[in-house]
Amino acid sequence: MDIKTRCFISCLFLLHILPITHSTICGTSETTVGESDPNSFQNSFGSGTDVGYLIEDPNYQVPCCGIVNKWEFYASRTGNLECQIWRKNSANEYMLVGENVINRGSTGEYLYTVPSTNSISVKPGDYVGWYTSTTEMISYNTGNSYPILNRRKTSLGDRTAGDLVDWSTTGPQTSGSNRQYAIRAIVKQGNTPQFSFGTSVTVTVPESTASGAAVYVFTVTDADPQDTLTMEMVSTDNSFFILDINNKQIVTTQSDIPNQASYVMEVKVYDDCRLTQTGTVTLTVPNTALTIDNLPSNGTVKEDETAERKLLDLTVTELHDGYTCTLTTSNVPFIVKQVNTANPTYGVYLIDWPQLNYTKTSSYSLSIECEDGTATATGTYTVDVIKNNDPTIDNTNWVVSIDALTAKSSDVIFTVSTTDSDSTQLTYSLSCTPAGCPFDILNNGYTGKVVLTDRLLRHTTAGYNINVIVSDGWNTVGPSTIDVTITNINNDPVLTNLPDSINVLENLPLATSVFQAFANDTDSSDPKVFRASFDKEWAAQYFTVNSSTGIVYTSSSDNINYDLLPSPPSFLMYITVTDGKWYDTDHLSVQIQNVNEHPVFSQTHYSSSRTEGAGGSSFPTIRYEVSDPDSADTKTYSLDCGSDTNRFSISSSTGTISFQGDYNLDDGVSPSEVNCTVTVTDADGLSDNCTLTLHVRHDNEFTPAFAQASYSVTVQSYEITGQIVQTIQAADQDLSSHGHGKYSYSLAPNDRFDVLQNGSIYVKNVTDLYDTAATFTLSLTATDQAGRSASVPVVVTVPRYATTIAPSYVDRPYYFLDKSTDMAWFIPALVCGLLSMIFFGVFCYKCVVDCKCRKPKCDCCKRKKIWRPKPVQVVLPKPKALPMEKPKPKEPPMKPKPAKERSAPKPEIKHWTRVRTPAEERADLSSPVYRERPQPTQNRDSKRSIPIPAKPYSPPPSYSSPTADTFTLLSRDYSGADQSTFIGDRGYIEFDAQNRPQGRKTYEFWTDMTNEYV
Repeated sequence: MDIKTRCFISCLFLLHILPITHSTICGTSETTVGESDPNSFQNSFGSGTDVGYLIEDPNYQVPCCGIVNKWEFYASRTGNLECQIWRKNSANEYMLVGENVINRGSTGEYLYTVPSTNSISVKPGDYVGWYTSTTEMISYNTGNSYPILNRRKTSLGDRTAGDLVDWSTTGPQTSGSNRQYAIRAIVKQGNTPQFSFGTSVTVTVPESTASGAAVYVFTVTDADPQDTLTMEMVSTDNSFFILDINNKQIVTTQSDIPNQASYVMEVKVYDDCRLTQTGTVTLTVPNTALTIDNLPSNGTVKEDETAERKLLDLTVTELHDGYTCTLTTSNVPFIVKQVNTANPTYGVYLIDWPQLNYTKTSSYSLSIECEDGTATATGTYTVDVIKNNDPTIDNTNWVVSIDALTAKSSDVIFTVSTTDSDSTQLTYSLSCTPAGCPFDILNNGYTGKVVLTDRLLRHTTAGYNINVIVSDGWNTVGPSTIDVTITNINNDPVLTNLPDSINVLENLPLATSVFQAFANDTDSSDPKVFRASFDKEWAAQYFTVNSSTGIVYTSSSDNINYDLLPSPPSFLMYITVTDGKWYDTDHLSVQIQNVNEHPVFSQTHYSSSRTEGAGGSSFPTIRYEVSDPDSADTKTYSLDCGSDTNRFSISSSTGTISFQGDYNLDDGVSPSEVNCTVTVTDADGLSDNCTLTLHVRHDNEFTPAFAQASYSVTVQSYEITGQIVQTIQAADQDLSSHGHGKYSYSLAPNDRFDVLQNGSIYVKNVTDLYDTAATFTLSLTATDQAGRSASVPVVVTVPRYATTIAPSYVDRPYYFLDKSTDMAWFIPALVCGLLSMIFFGVFCYKCVVDCKCRKPKCDCCKRKKIWRPKPVQVVLPKPKALPMEKPKPKEPPMKPKPAKERSAPKPEIKHWTRVRTPAEERADLSSPVYRERPQPTQNRDSKRSIPIPAKPYSPPPSYSSPTADTFTLLSRDYSGADQSTFIGDRGYIEFDAQNRPQGRKTYEFWTDMTNEYV
C-alpha cells in the first residue's frame, strides 16, 4: 500500500471519529454513494457462494448523516441480495449498521426503494457492502484505473445489525486487475423527531403532588427506526420542576408547590443527525378546595367530668397551604385547638373543670370554622350531656364486735359496699361518737374499708358509733352508722420504785445485785416481765435485769473497768415492765466509781531480732501491749539481762532496746541470743514483768562475684531439651555457715536456654536451628539472700549442622475409639454379649447344678432313678499325726553353658519424627519421608543430659499433647529407653522393625527448671 493510500485511509478514520455537526446532515435531495450508473459495469461477475463484500473506496463512503432511501445495482443472477451499511470500529473490525434484503427474480439493472420502516440510519464515514448466500450476483468491470480498496470475505453468513466482524484476513485488494462493482446506495436527509402534543401542551398538577413524582411523561416519535432520540431542557422559569432526560418526563423537586400559578418549561428532542423538534410545556397548580370532612357529628360528655378531654379530631382536606380552625360559638365549656405543635391538625376539646350541669344545659351545638387564607369551611358538632346518678350504700348489717386482745393496727373491721352506675371513683369519709376513735376509712384502691389505726388494749372506751358518708363528686349519700363494741380491754402495769440515780463501784464481783424494780398491775392474773435497755451501747455489756424479779445485776462475764469506759462513765438505764398486753417504762441514772489497778503485760514472752551493728543501734520497736486500767498513769520500763545486761540499754519511756557498744558476732564472745526480763512500773509503784528474747543475726556484707568476666559455650542444634551445657557458679566472702553463701540464678533471655538454681545452664529449644547457625548473648545473674547481685555475659554458639538426609515422619497410630462409628456398633454388641453370657450361665446352672426334674427337656431328668439309703452322720475319732517325710536331697545346680560369642550389634540410626496432623494423614497416608541423620559426636558429659530418677519410682500422671512435634533420641542409652521417641510433654512412642508406632510408657525425670521436657 502506497503512501497516498495510507493517508487517505487515515483521513477517513479521523472523519469517522469526529463528532457530527450540522454541516454533515444530508440534504433533502438524493445523494449517491457508489457508482452513479451501475448499468455500465456488467462485464464480469463472480462465481463464489456465501460471499460478502466491503468497499472502502471513497466513492462508496457515506458523506453525510441521513438514511438510505434507495438501492440500485446490476444483477447478473437471480436470488436474494443483502445490501449492507458497515461502520468502522477499529483498524480491521467493522460493525454492521443495517441491511436491506432484496429479492431479484430476474437479471439486469434494478432500483429498490427502501420502505420507511426498514430505512437504515447512516453517518459520515459508513461504507457500502453486500452479501449473497448463493452464487455472487453483482457484476463488475476490471481495470487498472479503478479503486483497489475492496474487501471480500467468504463464509460471512447472515448477520444482524450491531454485529462486529473482523475483516483482517480479507484486506483491501492490492494486486491484479482492480474491480469497479455495479451497485450504489442513495441517501437523503432523515425524518425529524416529533412530540405527540406538537409544539405546546398545558398540564394540571394537583397541589398535593409529592416530591419526586412524575407530572408529565413525553411521547416522542421518529419515522427513522434506527435513530436514537435525546431530550434537553431549553429554558424554564421555576425550580419546582425538572426534566428527567433518561425517562423523558417532568418531575417535581418539592412537595409544597405554590398554587394558583403557571410554570413554563421549553424542551427539545433531537436524533443522531441533530434534527431537532422544540416544544413548550405549561404547568398549572390550582388551589385545593378546603373542606371539613367529618362534620356534622355528635358526641357526649358526662355531667361529672372535671378534666380536659379531646372529643373529636377534625378531618380537613387542605394539607399544603396551611389552615386554622376556631370555635365560633361563645360561652360554652369547649374549645377548638391544635392537637400539638408537631401535628398541624385540630381537635374539639372539653375544657378543664367545665362544671357541667345537666339540669341547666343538657346539650351544646358547636359551630366550627376552618380557613386557609383563601377559602373557608364550616361545620357543626353537637355534644350531649349525660346526667350523673346518686351512689347507693348496699350493706345491711352494721354491728361489729372487736376483741382488744387479738385486734391490731391496720386490721379491716368493716367494708362499706356501694354502687354507682355513673362512676367507680367514689369518696368515703367517717366521723365517730365519741370523738377520737381509733378508726379510719380508706379510698384509692381500698374503697370503703374501715381499718384500725391503733391497738385497743389501752382504750378506756368500750364502744363507738362510726358514721360513714359516700360521695361521687356530685351527689353525697349517708351517713350510715356502724355500731362498734370493744371487749377484753386491759389494765396497764405501772413501775413504782425507780430512784433518780445509783452509784456502782468498778471491779465489783461478777453477777452482783445493785437494784430491784417493783411494779403494780390490777389484773392480778397477768404476769409481769421486766426488761432493761440503755442509752449507751457499752452499758449493756456490764448490766442485766432478771425478767421475773426485776433485780439488776452486774455482768456474769465482763468486769467493770472504770479506766476503759467512755467519759463520763455514766448512763441511763430504762426499765420496762409488761404484762404481755401493754407495758410501762421508766429510767434511772447509773454512775460508775473509779478504783486504782496495776499495769499488766498482755503476754509473758516477747522477742526481737536484728543484725549485728554499731553501738546505739536499736532493735525494732517491741509492741509490749501493756494494759493499765488507769489510763492516766505513767509507765516506766527497766531491763535485766543477767551477765549480759551491760551489752544492752532500754528506753524507760518506750521500752526500745539498743546496743550499748559495738556488737560483733565474729569476736567469738558476743552471744547471738540473750534472754532478758523487762519490768513495767506505774506511778503508784505497781508493776508487772515479762521475758524478752533478743536475737542477733550475722550481716550479709559482700556482693557475689563470678570467676570470669565472660563465658563461652558451644551447643549443637540436635541437643535435646534439658541437656545441661555448662555450670557457672558465683561466690563471695560471706560465710556459708551463716547461710550467706546461697544464691538464686536467672538467665535472660530464657526462650532457648535457661538456668537451674545450682547455676547449670540447660537447653530449652534449639531444634529449629538445625540447618542454620546462630549466636546468643545471654546474661546470667546471681543474687544472694540480701538482694545483692552480679551478672556475667554468656555467649552461646549454635553451629550449623549440615545433612543431606531428609527427615522421616511417622503417622500417628489409629485407635479404636477415635471414630464415633466404631462406638456406634461396639456398645450394642457389648450389651448383647453380656445378656447372652447371663442367659447361658443361668441355663447351665439349672441343667447341671440344680438337677431336679422340674424341666422335662433337661438331660439330668432323663436319668434312671436309683434308691439310695438315707445318709447317716458318723463321728470318727481324730486321726493320729503321720510321721514326716524325710526331705529329698537337693540336686546339684546346672552348670551354665558357655555363651557363644556374638558380633556387636550394628548401630541403629534413629530418626527425628513428628506426629502428623489429621490433615496430613488424610493428604498422604502411604508416603512417609524418612530422614536419616549422621550420628553426632559426644557433647560433653552426656550422662548429665537426663537425670536418672531415684528408686522406688512413682511417676506423675502422664501428659501428652497431640499437636506437639515428636523427636527421636540419637545414639543414646537412657535407662533402657532404646528405640524410644519423646512425644508432647512426657509421653513416648516405641518403634518396631517396620517403624510402626506402639504405645509404651517408660520412665520420666523431673528438674526444678521452669519449663518441662519436650
